Amino acid sequence: MEASSRSKLGTQRQCVFCQDVNLRKRVVPPLPENLVGNVVGSFTSKAEEGTIDLKDLVAKLREGIDELKEKYAKKLVFDSNEAWQGIKDKHSKLKNDDEMEIYSCTSWCRFPFYEADFGWGKPLWVSVISIAIKNIIVLMDKGDCNGIEAWLTMSQESMALFESNVELLGYASVNPSVITT
Repeated sequence: MEASSRSKLGTQRQCVFCQDVNLRKRVVPPLPENLVGNVVGSFTSKAEEGTIDLKDLVAKLREGIDELKEKYAKKLVFDSNEAWQGIKDKHSKLKNDDEMEIYSCTSWCRFPFYEADFGWGKPLWVSVISIAIKNIIVLMDKGDCNGIEAWLTMSQESMALFESNVELLGYASVNPSVITT
């Protein structure tokens, strides 16, 4: 986020991180995993200029999940329309601020994509379709269940900064091979 939040002038802009959360197991009582439809909530975390730190971001994300869980855990009936409208309202308010860089993240981890078999065997690699919106992050389990893939969309300039971030490269591989050995 830090590298890609820099404008062409080199100054850092305020970042907002929007996290979408599957609420099926977070409401009381938990909803069935095979329930059809989007049972999702969303929260935002802001990082002020010059204060983007991975440890602080993770703490803010945990805080947001706890607050979201608290909000919906007390409801007797989950209203997905209310949750969806809340997400749309937050995103539209944020999009109107040109001084802010907005990132949206969703996790598809633990979805059984690699268990799908349509008659020709299970997939070796599952990917996200092309997303035309910038600053989207989709997290997915790797096929061998030994790690997580992060699918990112951002401008070419931001991607170049992102891919050259030394701290990030200590944790991740850019465009790893999909060939399994």
